[in-house]
Amino acid sequence: PSLPPRPRPLSRMRQQIVDLLRQHPEGMSPAQVRQALRTEKDLGDTMGGMARDGILTKEAGRYRVSEQW
Repeated sequence: PSLPPRPRPLSRMRQQIVDLLRQHPEGMSPAQVRQALRTEKDLGDTMGGMARDGILTKEAGRYRVSEQW
C-alpha cells in the first residue's frame, strides 16, 4: 500500500511568514510582512505562491494562514 504524499517542509522564509501570520489572524499585506520580518525581499510572489499551494488565503490584499494548514 502506498502512503499519502507528505507535504514538503517549508523553506525558512515560508515558515517565518506562516509563524508571523499566525500571530496576526486579521491578516497582513506582503509589504507589512516584509517590514515585520526586516527583509529586503519582495514577498508578493512568495506569498502568492503560498496561496496557490493552499498554505495561505488572500482577501482584500491581506493574507492569512489557511484553516487546513
